[in-house]
Amino acid sequence: MNKKEARELLLKKRNSLTKEEVQVASESIIKDIDAILRESKNAVILGFMPLGNEIDLRPLFKKILSGYYKEILNSDDQIYGGNGMVHPRAIRTSKKTGKNLLKMNLAPFAAVWFVAKKNRGKK
Repeated sequence: MNKKEARELLLKKRNSLTKEEVQVASESIIKDIDAILRESKNAVILGFMPLGNEIDLRPLFKKILSGYYKEILNSDDQIYGGNGMVHPRAIRTSKKTGKNLLKMNLAPFAAVWFVAKKNRGKK
């Protein structure tokens, strides 16, 4: 089986999952990641927005602690050949609807890394 055939097979399997199966798998993965975060002093999470029938990690992102986050790398930065959709200043979580949310503008297909700032609000 070549790469193209493997991708087609996996996409077919993923697309055949029911909404309930996707939700159960999403909750299981979120539970595992949350446990790792609680046990670890340092953690890096590379998340994605779900497309179609993909696992949905958005509930995990809603658990972000309140505070300021500084962008340390953005693949859309012009130094990497991107369009420059970056966050030059630290961004702060908001508590709309009682949950901590980190709102940001993201370029399509960009990978962005943030670190929590200890000195809140300072660059």
